[in-house]
Parts: sequence; C-alpha cells; structure tokens
Amino acid sequence: MYPRLLAAVGAAAVRVAVEHWCARRDRLAFTDVFRRTFDLLAAGLAQPPGADAD
Repeated sequence: MYPRLLAAVGAAAVRVAVEHWCARRDRLAFTDVFRRTFDLLAAGLAQPPGADAD
C-alpha cells in the first residue's frame, strides 16, 4: 500500500506545482517550483518503519 500512496501523493504534488506555477509564471521558473514542491513533500513524509523503498 505504501508505494501506491506515494505515487498518488507524488501525482498530487505535480498537480499542485503546475497550478502554483501557472498562477505565478512571472515569479519563478517551473523547475524551481517543482523542486520546492518535492522538497516540502520530502520533509514531511518519512518512510514508515518496515516499509521497503521499492
């Protein structure tokens, strides 16, 4: 279940990054928004004990 949850969260993060960038194109490059989105995501979702990284 963990890999499927991560995939769904990752897809949602991509959607949020695209929406955020579209609303503020003049401020940041998309790559910067994308990286920041996943940096924030990674900071908040630790792998649970016993879950495989695969």
